Amino acid sequence: MTDETNSNTRTYHSPSTARILRSTLNELGAMSPSEIVDHFLEWGITGKRGIGAKCPVANYIRQRDERLRYAFVGTESARPYMHAETDECECFPLPATVQQFIADFDGGHYPELDSERSPE
Repeated sequence: MTDETNSNTRTYHSPSTARILRSTLNELGAMSPSEIVDHFLEWGITGKRGIGAKCPVANYIRQRDERLRYAFVGTESARPYMHAETDECECFPLPATVQQFIADFDGGHYPELDSERSPE
């Protein structure tokens, strides 16, 4: 289904949002984890550790396109919305460097990107 706004309150992605998500992941995948950190700092991106809907990668995806406001990022893939209970949700594999960034971030690295850290 390619409806952007389903009246049953479930949001499906369109081919254009799928392209944006894929393109964004490819863009990040061309960077090293430290380059991803620098890029997120330039964009003002932060996130919460261990929460796929609120991690820096998900927040960056949402900032890239408002139609991806329900993006969810796991440890190996991303999808356009969090509650994907149908076959209509396409998952996009994360590039290795993005997976490494997420593992590092969830493991306590990059405190400057942690939205819950105390101001210094």
